[in-house]
Amino acid sequence: MHQNSNYTLLDGSLLLNNGKVDKYLFSGGYCQNTDSTLAFNYFNQDHLGNNREVVDSNGKVVQINNYYPFGTPFYDEANTTNASLQPFKYNGKELDMMHGLNTYDYGARQYYSALPVWDRVDPLAEKDRDISPYVYCANNPVNLIDPDGKKVVFVNGYLGFGSPNGGATYWNGSNSSFVKGAQSAFNDYATPFFTNYDFEYSTSSSNLREFQGYQYAKQNYKALTKGMKPGIDKFNFVSHSMGGAFAEGMIRYMSEHGWETENAVFLNAWEPTQIINKQEHNRIDATCTNDPIQWLSKPLFGEPDIPSSDDAIRIKSEESVTYIHRDLIDGNSKTLWNIIKELLKK
Repeated sequence: MHQNSNYTLLDGSLLLNNGKVDKYLFSGGYCQNTDSTLAFNYFNQDHLGNNREVVDSNGKVVQINNYYPFGTPFYDEANTTNASLQPFKYNGKELDMMHGLNTYDYGARQYYSALPVWDRVDPLAEKDRDISPYVYCANNPVNLIDPDGKKVVFVNGYLGFGSPNGGATYWNGSNSSFVKGAQSAFNDYATPFFTNYDFEYSTSSSNLREFQGYQYAKQNYKALTKGMKPGIDKFNFVSHSMGGAFAEGMIRYMSEHGWETENAVFLNAWEPTQIINKQEHNRIDATCTNDPIQWLSKPLFGEPDIPSSDDAIRIKSEESVTYIHRDLIDGNSKTLWNIIKELLKK
């Protein structure tokens, strides 16, 4: 819960004014409640996600915002229209003007654009020791934004075949080259979420795993969405092997509860042709072409491809048969994420 003067923000989407519903946020705008009448307003944003204009349902511009490079709004009438209409401005973040502090709420930290500094150190400061832990986006606000607010979800596969442990261990640790590659490709350095689910090989079907993923997301909803704002922040999913259909179920549950998934990467998916319920914006099907384990689940006719994929990555592994199934995690991760980076630039 976040309080701003008379306003209270609940669950990142419902804005109350003195106990009454004032606004409901959704992706790309908000719904205003005035005397029990609902009015829809939409954001026009620039390349940094700054809300430059607010447009009502009739196409009329009802708010104009312009900013200094580090995010402080212009307050002169020549560059600003109706500044107090709504508080979501620079990078789409809420400008908290309580007590005259005028800081932006980024979830994990408050940002004071006038200096400009964060109110506390960067939790990933040790990765960039040559940059002050209080600096905003490496002192390059014209091209960069702070990505805090997204979240990468890593969905483990079967805990066997050389992968005895789930959680971060399945991906060689939370700071492994694979995890860092994913964060770099998605430009998302928020603390990731790692599933730890033990599939039963003998009773596992694609439909069952999809259902299990749905239930898992339901049970872990608070942990998955911690620090995120509905309608603003989005998920990225990375799954492996049996985790493919499981991730699909998780994405479906999150979608039903208003959360968007930007990218979903499926690595050497088990029963790939059964992963058919696309909810994410961008689906990437990545496979080692000579993976003997994945080919055990291929259809009698046709290739083991995931339907409705936006992109397919095919890499031949040079590893021995024992290690091919995990090669995109253990060996070829740099190549994989470099390819995905280029795909996401399109």
